[in-house]
Amino acid sequence: MENAILKGANISLKKNPAAVVSFKKIIAANRGKEIKTTNMFVPNALKLKKCSRAAHSACSVEVEVDEELGIVNVTRAVTAVAAGSIINP
Repeated sequence: MENAILKGANISLKKNPAAVVSFKKIIAANRGKEIKTTNMFVPNALKLKKCSRAAHSACSVEVEVDEELGIVNVTRAVTAVAAGSIINP
């Protein structure tokens, strides 16, 4: 999400803010089916040599979609981080 701008009921790219897509169009293109994603990645161990590699985190966002008005409201956003013991080297 660091490359995206969420504003109102629209999403655009930071590099090209003029390229705006409404959530209503995204839902219509998906034929009203649920939109879900799960993303995972493995960090580059050489770049993170000084950082913790045992931290785990999860993010979840709950939204309400008003199809008639084309409005998406975020009702809840939760982030959980299990970083283990934090020490100052």
